[in-house]
Amino acid sequence: MHTLEVQSRSQRGTGAARAVRRTGEIPAILYGGSEAPEKISVNQLLFMHELRRPGIFSRVFSLAGASAGKCEVLVRDIQFHPVTSIPLHIDFIRIDEAHPITVKIPVVYVNETASPGLKSGGVLNVIAHEIEVSCALKDVPESVEVDLSGLNFHDTIHAHEVPLPSGVSLVTHGRDQVMATVVAPTLMPTASEEATPTAEETPEKE
Repeated sequence: MHTLEVQSRSQRGTGAARAVRRTGEIPAILYGGSEAPEKISVNQLLFMHELRRPGIFSRVFSLAGASAGKCEVLVRDIQFHPVTSIPLHIDFIRIDEAHPITVKIPVVYVNETASPGLKSGGVLNVIAHEIEVSCALKDVPESVEVDLSGLNFHDTIHAHEVPLPSGVSLVTHGRDQVMATVVAPTLMPTASEEATPTAEETPEKE
């Protein structure tokens, strides 16, 4: 559990949000559960420290300091500055222990050296670095691993093949997402092949 100190804020609008940012805070909103949404702010430096760690959307935070009191939340959305990539606004959602939550979990690909395709010069083309799952708060994993052992050229890993812990189920949205595939290397001509002219390139003798 990671604790974040937050402040309540009453002003709304673009100007008020800019004023909050000038104080070194990030505007945010806290919603979900049976309570009304609450405008808050969180220290930029502290949140940036958490942002550098993997799994920002799957880690449970304990917010302390707002008028609603201490509560457990997940980060639902982050808006970033298009140039500086500094967070401009954060959405926090309250967690209800009685109901499952939907979160995106980081996927870690392991055992690349045990993949014949990758050992032969292939490339792992990662389509998704996260997988969406549903589970109780107590069952939220920090990450899940995908074993690349035995994969050869053109082998593909789908979301339903990712092993999930007990109590954790895959959210599919009606499709089986492609997570990664092993791409065969592109064959480049050798120096001798480049130097040897083809039949069409060979000059005719006079």
